[in-house]
Amino acid sequence: MDNQIRPSSTFNAGQWIEPRQIRGEQSTWIDQLFARLEAMYPQRWRASFPSGAAIEAWRETWSDAFDDEKVSPQDVGDAVRACRKKYDWPPSLTEFLKLCKPPIDPESAYIEACKQMSARDTGTDVWSSAAIFWAARDFGVHELRGSTWQTAKVRWTRILDDHLAKPSHEPVPQRMVCLPAPGKGTADPEKVKAAMELLRRSLASKSAAFTDET
Repeated sequence: MDNQIRPSSTFNAGQWIEPRQIRGEQSTWIDQLFARLEAMYPQRWRASFPSGAAIEAWRETWSDAFDDEKVSPQDVGDAVRACRKKYDWPPSLTEFLKLCKPPIDPESAYIEACKQMSARDTGTDVWSSAAIFWAARDFGVHELRGSTWQTAKVRWTRILDDHLAKPSHEPVPQRMVCLPAPGKGTADPEKVKAAMELLRRSLASKSAAFTDET
């Protein structure tokens, strides 16, 4: 199920029980998860479901929990892989949710922030959590580059905790590509085109937001 659960980064509430084509057959994401757990824990998993009603109760309970906790398919794929390493017995809903949303270690997040903010200079940054990006932005790029974990940990942990406490975060924005000043260099036409398109979308988005507010 790992490959089936991961694809959508814009997963909407309620879609866990929505029928769809998966590997050429009609199924749902929650049924795919049930099948994977059954394959991982053959007899132990099935023993918990003496009837069709019990399976249906499981489907509804776990789907509702995923919606409430804003669990994504990628979160579930990560949790399934973690189950293989952590549990000899099928996990409870609470245990599974903890694997879907593991706590973020401040020091690991700080190391990620330092690395990815440097990578952002070339547009190659990849963030495990939007909360870490926004914490890095509030902490300050200059401060990240000039600090060590020992000198940064108190302030960094406080800022990160503030962001982790928020119910949701804006997605990590694309980095705007700076074009050379007139007469100061030769720009790659493809990069110019991409930068102009990004600027156009940004302006259109801001215009739409202003229209909605007015």
